[in-house]
Amino acid sequence: MLYLQQMKNPGNFSRIARGMRKVWFICIVLLAIGPLGACASFDKAAPESTDTPSYLTPWRSLQTAPQESTFASGMSGGGGLLQLGRPVAVAAWGGVHLYIADIGHQAILRYDRMRDTFSIFYRMEISPDTRMQVTMDESLYITDPYNGQVLHVSRDGILVRTFRDYNLQRPLAVVEDNARGRILIIDGHFDQILAFNRLGRLIQIIHPLDDDGQLISGLRDLAIGPEGLYLLDQRQRRIVVTDMEGQFRYSFGADVLRQPVAIRLEGESRLIVADTFDSSLKVFVAGEKIYHQFASEAVSVIQLTDLCIDGNWLYLADATGARIEIMQIDPGALTKETI
Repeated sequence: MLYLQQMKNPGNFSRIARGMRKVWFICIVLLAIGPLGACASFDKAAPESTDTPSYLTPWRSLQTAPQESTFASGMSGGGGLLQLGRPVAVAAWGGVHLYIADIGHQAILRYDRMRDTFSIFYRMEISPDTRMQVTMDESLYITDPYNGQVLHVSRDGILVRTFRDYNLQRPLAVVEDNARGRILIIDGHFDQILAFNRLGRLIQIIHPLDDDGQLISGLRDLAIGPEGLYLLDQRQRRIVVTDMEGQFRYSFGADVLRQPVAIRLEGESRLIVADTFDSSLKVFVAGEKIYHQFASEAVSVIQLTDLCIDGNWLYLADATGARIEIMQIDPGALTKETI
C-alpha cells in the first residue's frame, strides 16, 4: 500500500529514483577500488610496514623486582625493591637469567626469571655504548668503551680476563665465534674488527669492505650467521654481509633504516634490527628486500637501545622508559612466504 501511495505522488517517486541512483554509484565505486587495494597489499617489491602481532606477543614489561644480595664484585646487602634506572644493553641466558647494563645503577644487573629477583652482578662504568655477550657457560663479555677494553666476567661475577690492545680504542660490540674459537670485537675508533683468542691475545685484524672495495667506516654491531658476518653500517644505514674474512657479499636495508643501533639473528633466515630513530623493529627475511616493521607502539618502547634473543624470547632495552620489554617469538608466523 505504501508503494502505491508513493507512486501516486510524482515528487516522491522522483526522490526515490535519485536515491537509488546514488546507492548504485557508491556500489560501483567500491567494487572498482576493492581489487586495486588487494593488489597493492601484496606488492612485495615495496612492502608496506604493518604489524603482525602473531610473530611477537608481549609477555611482560620488567621495571621493578625484589633485590637479592650482590655478587662478589659488588657491595654486600640486598633487600627491598630494585627499579631499573636507564638500561642501555641486555643479554639473556637459558631462559633463566637476564643481564642488564644500567647507566642509572652503574652496574650490570642480573634478573632471575624463576625467582623474579634482581641482583647487582658486576659494578663497572656503564656508558651508552656498553654491550654484552653471554657464553654457553654463562660467563659474560662486556664492552667498556670508556677504558678501551672488553671484560670477561664469570657467572659468579668475578673478572676472569681483560682484552686490551693498542688497536682497541673504542669497543662497540662483541660476539663469540665458537666455530673458530675466537672473540670478535668491533672497534669504532679505527672501524675494524679485532679477533682475539680465548686467552686474550690478538690474532687477527679484519677490515670489512663494501661493494666498492672501500673500508666500511660506520661499524656499530655484528652477528655471525650462515653466510658469514652480518655487519651494521650505521653511517650508510644498512646491513652489510661479508664472509668471515670481511670480503663483501651483499648489502640491504639502506632504503628503510634510519638510525639502526643493534642487530640480532633469529633462526638462520631472519635478521632483527633495532632502529632508534623511531624505536621500531625491522625484520628482514632471507637477506632480501622483504621486511616487516613493528612500530614503537607495537613493542611498547620509548627509546629502543638494544635487543637480544634467547630461544623464542625477545628482550628489548628501553632506556628512557626504564624497562625491559619481554616478548615471545613465533618463528612460523613471519617467513618469506607470509610477508
